[in-house]
Amino acid sequence: MENSEVVLDIAEVPFIPFGSLRTTSVDKIKMSDNHSMLAFTVDIENNEIMTGGVKDLTKNEYLPYFVFNNVHTMEFGAGDDPRFLYYTESKKEDNRPWRVMRVDLKTAAKTVIYEDANPTHYIDMGVTKDKKYLVISSNTKEDSEILVLERGEEAERENNKPRLIVPRQGEVRAHIDHVRDFFVTITNVSSDDHSFKVASMLDSELDKEDSEERVWENLLDPKIASEDLLITEFDPFKDFIAIYCKRNGKPEIIVQDLDTKKYSVINVNNEIGVIMAGMNQDYDTKLLNFQFQSPFVYM
Repeated sequence: MENSEVVLDIAEVPFIPFGSLRTTSVDKIKMSDNHSMLAFTVDIENNEIMTGGVKDLTKNEYLPYFVFNNVHTMEFGAGDDPRFLYYTESKKEDNRPWRVMRVDLKTAAKTVIYEDANPTHYIDMGVTKDKKYLVISSNTKEDSEILVLERGEEAERENNKPRLIVPRQGEVRAHIDHVRDFFVTITNVSSDDHSFKVASMLDSELDKEDSEERVWENLLDPKIASEDLLITEFDPFKDFIAIYCKRNGKPEIIVQDLDTKKYSVINVNNEIGVIMAGMNQDYDTKLLNFQFQSPFVYM
């Protein structure tokens, strides 16, 4: 392909045996903030046990001392030249991701950031859209516990610890992101029918040690979030937040301008179908990508 670049070729990865190349597949890749470093996981011999590695894209070299067994998710720390790499580690006996590790890419020193020994809990990890926080989730099919770790170079040097932001409650699920100076969550907490709402919390509330004392406020005005509104997900950006929902069964997107606090609604000319978020990875964008699917619309 013209103007394309190969960032990962499994035939060049030094820890993959030549005889296993035919049965090796790439699982995930993650880039550092300025795309100079690549972290990747591969499934060698299709045994569903992932092995992780790191590549310096500026030198086109794989880092030989950084090979991680039994990993699920990998994320770089902050900065154009990240000092740290975070990854979730799985137990060998059940392949369950159970703890978050941090490795120093300069010294190879490893640190346990968080662990959950409960065999029913599965650890996941990601970075907020604005790249300011690492989000650690301990999930079951029924509930979630979420912690956040500041993703700044100074905070990482000080070895900051993750802070609990969503405590575990029975049958309560949540997802967290961050924009500007506040967190945004979609959760079914305080809902008798387990429907979801979108709420926000200022960064300053994290200074309160007791998570029960922190103040979350509904993001949507009560006139907008009436009883006939069913929220499914949200997508945050620097200047606006898009909330995907159905009103009386009809799909729509509610968009809040974060400067004016005003709302606008995106409708489609079809009452039957589903609106889903598209590829919206650019935090600074003014454009919103979404998909609409309906049994009465042929693509």
